[in-house]
Amino acid sequence: MVEAGGDLRHVGEGVRESLRAAELIGALSLATDLGVGEPLEHGLRTTVIGVRLAESLGLDEEARREVYYVALLRYAGCTAESHLDAALFGDEIAVRAAMAPVLYGSRAELFLAIARTMRAGEPARWRAVAVARALVQLQDAFRKGTAGHCEMTQVYALRLGLGAKIQAALGDVFERWDGKGFPVGHGGDEVPLPVRVMQVAEDADLQHGLGGLERALSVVRRRADDRLRQIEREMPDLMDLLVVTVEADLSFNGSLKVATERLDGPLGDELRLTLQEQSLGLSTEQALRNMLIRCDTIGVRSFVRSVLQGETLGVSIGQIMRNLSHEVRMQQKAYAEERAQKAPVKMLFPLIFLIFPAMFVVLLAPAMIEFVKAFHGIHH
Repeated sequence: MVEAGGDLRHVGEGVRESLRAAELIGALSLATDLGVGEPLEHGLRTTVIGVRLAESLGLDEEARREVYYVALLRYAGCTAESHLDAALFGDEIAVRAAMAPVLYGSRAELFLAIARTMRAGEPARWRAVAVARALVQLQDAFRKGTAGHCEMTQVYALRLGLGAKIQAALGDVFERWDGKGFPVGHGGDEVPLPVRVMQVAEDADLQHGLGGLERALSVVRRRADDRLRQIEREMPDLMDLLVVTVEADLSFNGSLKVATERLDGPLGDELRLTLQEQSLGLSTEQALRNMLIRCDTIGVRSFVRSVLQGETLGVSIGQIMRNLSHEVRMQQKAYAEERAQKAPVKMLFPLIFLIFPAMFVVLLAPAMIEFVKAFHGIHH
């Protein structure tokens, strides 16, 4: 009975320790919300969304645990870069709040968000100088700031007794899938899965807070459409690579592997995922059909159907790819011509409301001035 009581006391102490750790990290998350200018409980909402995403993806308990702690602690090192942000931007909390919704967007969107917020309230000429200086120093400042931020966050994780995987993931919280993140520039699968899930969860919560669920969904749809358009633009290059490699006596899967090494965009990512599915036991047909489900564009649809028909009928893949490459290029040419025909209509309103008034001012203003002078002369 004494031993059992001792075991129960030991278990009770472990539960109390874990509860205190959870309370500490939760309080730290609330504090970092204030430090980065986000609404209170943004970190907690991101954590909940991230864990739900991890569950939907079928991740195991250990992976969900990593998502949980990465989402809670991702901004815990914000004080490490505060002096750099304050020196460059002025009110660093306001600038951080403006940066958050576009942090994983394009560099142009990020800089515009910073320029609109930094040095607010100061004279225009001083703001112009500050913006010009930020344009020059921004990349180096981001690299130094994010490196210090991540290092500090990893120290917190180490002190809290979290595992090596969580510590490593916290060093990549500002990396991006396209390789344009900081401080190292990791991309693709180099970015840990918990970080990728956390970024999607954070973006969803921010966009929902800005304009509700419909705005968040519209942002996701717009980015998905941009990705599909980029895949469609890369399809002719894929066809040409497959023609050359297949006619050089490589197998179809070998040709796809060569193509993944040459293509860096979303099409390359989809091909790598297709090859990974085949290595896990899926047939070529099923892997290609899964690719079509993920990115259903005209070019991908034609590619998948042609390859499957060629394998069924025993037709040369090289000849199929050559014909398909020509067909896809013709489709893209027709699409470009269609957009060119719509251009005059789209240019009509800018011409009427922006360009024509300026032309009238330049052309008619001198004549009007001379007319007024002549009219006053006759009157006197």
